[in-house]
Amino acid sequence: MARTVLVQQTPGTAPVRIPLDGDVVIGREADCRVILQDDLVSRHHARVSLHQGRVLVKDLGSTNGTTVAGARIKEQILKPGQSFTVGRTVFTVKEDGAADPTRATALPTQPGIVLTEAEEGSVYGTRSSEPPDRAKESATQPLTLEQMAALSQRLAALNRIGTALASILDVETLLAEVVEQVFGLFPRADRCCILMDRGGEIRPVQTKVRGRADPAAEIRISRTVLGLNRDERKAVLSFDTATDQRLSAAVSIVASGIRSIMSVPIFHKDDFYGILYLDTGDIGAPFSPDDLELLTTFAGQVAIFVKNARLVDRIQHETELRTNLGRYLSPNVVAEIARGNLIPSLGGETREGTCLFSDVVGFTRVCRSLSAAEVVSLLNRFFREQVDAVFRFEGTVDKFGGDAMLCVWGAPVPMKDHAGPAVSAALDMQNRLYGFNLALEASGSPVRIHMGIGLNSGSFIAGNVGSERRLEYTVIGDTVNLAQRVEEKATGGQVLVSDATRGLLRGARASRLKPTTIRGAAGSFLVHCVRAMPLVEEGRDRGLLASIPL
Repeated sequence: MARTVLVQQTPGTAPVRIPLDGDVVIGREADCRVILQDDLVSRHHARVSLHQGRVLVKDLGSTNGTTVAGARIKEQILKPGQSFTVGRTVFTVKEDGAADPTRATALPTQPGIVLTEAEEGSVYGTRSSEPPDRAKESATQPLTLEQMAALSQRLAALNRIGTALASILDVETLLAEVVEQVFGLFPRADRCCILMDRGGEIRPVQTKVRGRADPAAEIRISRTVLGLNRDERKAVLSFDTATDQRLSAAVSIVASGIRSIMSVPIFHKDDFYGILYLDTGDIGAPFSPDDLELLTTFAGQVAIFVKNARLVDRIQHETELRTNLGRYLSPNVVAEIARGNLIPSLGGETREGTCLFSDVVGFTRVCRSLSAAEVVSLLNRFFREQVDAVFRFEGTVDKFGGDAMLCVWGAPVPMKDHAGPAVSAALDMQNRLYGFNLALEASGSPVRIHMGIGLNSGSFIAGNVGSERRLEYTVIGDTVNLAQRVEEKATGGQVLVSDATRGLLRGARASRLKPTTIRGAAGSFLVHCVRAMPLVEEGRDRGLLASIPL
């Protein structure tokens, strides 16, 4: 009896078969049966279940949706062979034990086809029958001097090509060079094609006809050959497509003038990357079993090079991500994300946290005596100190706006205690500004900068906002707006917090100001001026952090 399974295909990993013997919840949380570490996936994203013998896929209110054939769905019945997508992962419904037209059955040995087992560490040999003119040759017959010389030349060429390809670390450039080098190894080849696994679908990515590139050329590969390469990791050689029982039904192959083909899998251990395909129209000089051995060995090298190039690309991507995150998050948080201990959510989610607005008081007046270049230089030096204070207390710099700055605690990385570090950072920012002004005075500059800071705590929406061309991670909502309104009440040197933030602070030295009105808020509003906070760093009590001057 056929058993229904899900085939999970995540980019860069081997396919995984998941039996549907109960509900399968897909998401990022640890209690999900299928856990996907993907920023496009919600905590509990989708559920797959058997409903009256049919497969039911239901979206669980995810942020980015569950799609079938590119369209978002709430719930949908899927048939075997249909797929749905969650984040960057594709799931396909299959029936184990049922006939699968995309999977080839075992191919018996027969005239015109030679198979090799492409197993790691083996010497790639050929199975059974050989072309008629070589049928009487023995596999153990000693090589002639000419054969030994030819073999030595090809091995030397293979080594030389391998050395050259090993230095190419871009996948597309690597595959283009592989196609170029193949024609040197196989002078009889008329066409070469590399097909790669892209999201579970085999697609041609590099094609070349001898003497000219032809990326749009139609590739005719039988389903049997593709199945043997992809599913059984076997290499295929056809000496004459016109008499090959397995390929003679494919009239288009014969009609196109293709008389001999080789097709080998590109894989390393359990990782399948694609297929390397060659054909020729010269019936008088078909590919030989020796050619197949050489091509299979070459494909094994290509697999390692592709794996290395993808690894380098992933490292570069992670480095860029780390660099970009480092502009907004503290180095400690970035390090935790890189180690996988923290998973920042970049999708739209409601978060609890504390928002901080800072603004230079009277900056227009300050700038009147400075040139444009001097203003920019002054702001850069000023913000360098301010950002260091934010990072010291694990905050995130959301954005800069002229002489103002928005920072947040609690997103993208959640924090249990967000108000304390935020207010501590605000006090440190004022202290650093005090030292900054002393440095300006010592340098003879007439400029003095004064800054007001306002904070508010509560829930807000955090996520990527913008268009497909440009996205920006930010926070929005009443909590954010109210933090800015509180900052508007601050004079130079003050750190003002809302009543919501004050209620979360322990041991703060603060004075409650007279009830005031806040733009956009009804009625009177309580604001507190904080002058000192207990300083806790690395889990240790380090005294009191006070605003200078008291």
